[in-house]
This record gives sequence, structure tokens and C-alpha cells, in this order.
Amino acid sequence: MIQLKDGNYKNDNENDYLIFEIDPETEEAARNVAITYDRLGFILKHDKELEDEFIQWQSYVIADMWLFTKDLVNKKWRSRNKNYLKEFERISQNALEYENIDRTSNK
Repeated sequence: MIQLKDGNYKNDNENDYLIFEIDPETEEAARNVAITYDRLGFILKHDKELEDEFIQWQSYVIADMWLFTKDLVNKKWRSRNKNYLKEFERISQNALEYENIDRTSNK
């Protein structure tokens, strides 16, 4: 995951190149995390109350995982299927919004 984290701090042109240089083990680990959150997001969208509770509990982790993997998702994995991992992205956006609200309200 260090490769993914480090990639987030590079400029966009360098980052585009780095996405294709991640070692297979790191990419597979990132894909497993993303797929798990995607499946969870699909389940949670059918129970808004449970989703809200889950976001409150795990928002920091979900947001971080999205920030670490979003370039892989958007620039590499979605090259064949534009809807790939959309539920992961959806719950991640909710988590990012929650984190922003939580930080600005000093909770």
C-alpha cells in the first residue's frame, strides 16, 4: 500500500504512470479491499439506516481506502467497465462527506 499512498502525492502525469507500475501483489490486495467495500456498499444501499451507522463507525477507513485506490479504480480498472466498483465509490463519497462534516463541527 506504500506504493499507492506515495502515488497520491505525485503530480498527475507521474501518478498516471505509477498506476501501471504497482507490483501485482499490491494491486491484488488493493483490488480485494475495493471489491469488498463494493459488495458491502451494494448491501448497505438497501438499508439507509444501517449504511449511516456503518459510515459513522468506519468513515475514516473507508475514506482512506478510497483515496489510496481511486486512481487505480478510475484510471486502470475502469478502462473496460465504467461502472466497476461504483458502490465502493458511492459509500466512499458518503464517508468523505461525513469526515468533512465531522472535522468542521469539532466532534
